[in-house]
Amino acid sequence: MRTLAFQLFPSLLLILSAFVCLSVDRSNTSLLLGAYFTMFAAYMLLAQRSFNIKSLLFLALAMRLMAFGFLPNLSDDLYRFVWDGWCSLRGISPYQFTPSELLLRDPSFSQELFAQLNSPEYISVYPPLAQVSFAMTTFLSGGDLMISSGIFRIQMLLAESLLVFFLYHLLPEGKFKQVLPWLLLNPLWLLESYGNLHFELLMLSFLLGSVVLLVRQKWLLPAVFLALAASFKLHALILLPYFFFRLGWKKGALFSAASLGFIGLLYIPLLPNIEIEAFISSFGLYFKKFEFNASLYYMLRWIRFEWLGYNDIARVGPFLAALSTAFILFISYRLRKKDFSTAYVWIMLIFLIGATTVHPWYILGMILFGSIADLRFPLLWSSLIFLSYFAYGNENFQESLLLIGLEYTIVLLFILYELDYLKIFRSFKAR
Repeated sequence: MRTLAFQLFPSLLLILSAFVCLSVDRSNTSLLLGAYFTMFAAYMLLAQRSFNIKSLLFLALAMRLMAFGFLPNLSDDLYRFVWDGWCSLRGISPYQFTPSELLLRDPSFSQELFAQLNSPEYISVYPPLAQVSFAMTTFLSGGDLMISSGIFRIQMLLAESLLVFFLYHLLPEGKFKQVLPWLLLNPLWLLESYGNLHFELLMLSFLLGSVVLLVRQKWLLPAVFLALAASFKLHALILLPYFFFRLGWKKGALFSAASLGFIGLLYIPLLPNIEIEAFISSFGLYFKKFEFNASLYYMLRWIRFEWLGYNDIARVGPFLAALSTAFILFISYRLRKKDFSTAYVWIMLIFLIGATTVHPWYILGMILFGSIADLRFPLLWSSLIFLSYFAYGNENFQESLLLIGLEYTIVLLFILYELDYLKIFRSFKAR
């Protein structure tokens, strides 16, 4: 009876705080952050207890179904999803015109939907399978935002079911039961996937499938699965060097060619209507214009501002991207004989350290693979990175550099502790 009470109370606390996080306006940061950290405390109490799988799945499903009653409150990406979906349904490539250009050409597009877009001056950068999802959802919903969000959440449920299936076939039974609560009950995992509808979950399900198939000594099908993952989120391709070095030069080259070739096939139907220069320009925003919750970039920005007197992101951003690429190639080679989960966490960490924009949902993969690799700093980061939403309560979304500094300082100190504790430096020595 006492054990039941110990599980029931944090379960109710988890559900109630999740309800607040899903429903509160993002400008109410005090309530939002308070509810999130309450949710995280309940999560920590629950995840380390032994769970009956059926009870765990029931609790996880209840939290996910609760999200169906709300529109995303921390992200406005849904509006771009539906806009791109309408473009495809009307036979217009989302890669051909910016929303602003399209509205001038065709005033029948929804003015109300256009007003909600966060980057109307840039063409879409979402990959092909994401565009298929947008078009299918918009067709089924008729553009209704609440129905669209529900259909997207059904896709999330299907993708997560596939992910759990692959997880079951990858891990021993004991490890599977250990990892599952840390993953399925994680507040950031829930809110960013089901609350804010970010497609990392779909990408990760195919990425994990690629790993499972690779473990079974296959190479062509894993290459296809990696391509499918990248067709939802392009940053899955940063894992390509690891797969290349892991498989060796011959198989690695075939694997890379197959992955890139399959992605190319998915883009072929869209090529006649792609404005290449505009597409590259929109993609370049992530290196030359957008900035949010960054670490190394913010330090360099401050130094450059003191030196030059202005923000030099157009140079610093691409420089950091090139530096990150070099380090990713190096780490991918050094970790080529280590398990994928360990490699993913360190490769993604390097990628994010060099990024000018680090949104909370960018670390969802680190939560998954960190749990598998017994690395705990991604779980800590999944609590602290939510502090970045403090900016939404300020005028012009002004960030708190104090909170960002606190976030990265604590995470860095814990990484240093964990490196020594787990003797992870040995991972950098290829055997």
